[in-house]
Formats: sequence, structure tokens, C-alpha cells
Amino acid sequence: MNEKEKMVVVDGEGNEHLVEILFSSFNEERNAHYVFFFIPDNPDEIMVMRYDEKTNDLFEIEDDIEFAECEELLNALEDSKIQEAKKENN
Repeated sequence: MNEKEKMVVVDGEGNEHLVEILFSSFNEERNAHYVFFFIPDNPDEIMVMRYDEKTNDLFEIEDDIEFAECEELLNALEDSKIQEAKKENN
């Protein structure tokens, strides 16, 4: 069995949530690292946060354009996986 990467995320109310990491990405233009993850009880709700590699701190993305760029990356990945699945089924 393949072990999923996990991390703990603390919400605005101080509650800790064990989440599964979907993937991480680096944006050269912004010089920023991102981690895409979900709570195992709700795998359809994928979240993304910026993180600092040196301190492992997570930061909410507050800039609408930056968030839209992350959504585009996620959508492109999902589209790619759908196309892969279609090729495998043909």
C-alpha cells in the first residue's frame, strides 16, 4: 500500500486538521512554493496554501490573482488526469 504524505494544518480557530497532500508546486515568477491538500473526510474540497520551505510555515493566499493562478494549475492537472484515464480506457 502506498503511504500518502500528510501534514497538520491549524485553522483560524486553532483547531488542528490532519490533511493529505495532493501535490506541491513552485512558481518561479512569484518565487513561491504552494501545497495542495485535502481533509480525508472531504476529498472533493481541495485547498492550497503558500509555504516557506525553510520554516515549514503555511500562509493563506489572499491575493485573488495568485489564487486564480493556483486554481488554473489544479484544473490543468485534473484535465491531464482525465485525458490519461480516457487514453487508458480506449
